[in-house]
Amino acid sequence: EGRDRSRLLCVSSLNLPAQWKTAFKKIDCTGIDTVEGKQAYKVEVTNLEDYSFSYYFDKESSLIVKIELPVESLAGNSIQEIFLGNYKMVDGIQFPYAQKRIEQGREMILTYLSVKHNVDIPEKTFILPDRIQKIIILVN
Repeated sequence: EGRDRSRLLCVSSLNLPAQWKTAFKKIDCTGIDTVEGKQAYKVEVTNLEDYSFSYYFDKESSLIVKIELPVESLAGNSIQEIFLGNYKMVDGIQFPYAQKRIEQGREMILTYLSVKHNVDIPEKTFILPDRIQKIIILVN
């Protein structure tokens, strides 16, 4: 809920900048910064739920190379940095096959081996195992 929901939507929706007219109520290019040795435009945005964060667009390719998101947790406020790279064309769309996420001193690296769009997924894939279903029943 709230800011956590907004942050998760930002992280999982790499196409938000393409929908800038409807996704954001405020957009401001605040200058040029260096991201992993290359120049990038820093663009600060505020979504419709008043959650503000920053995109960094590579100056040459215009691809997103970094996202900075504020995080509020019991451990305190921090910034999550997501570095995007190794872009490859998938069905006419550039997709970052490499992501490095850094938050509160922890680093997580995601590497995609393949990406497919609009693939049929069997319905049984979404059926939870019996043990998990029992836990959900107990919790509710």
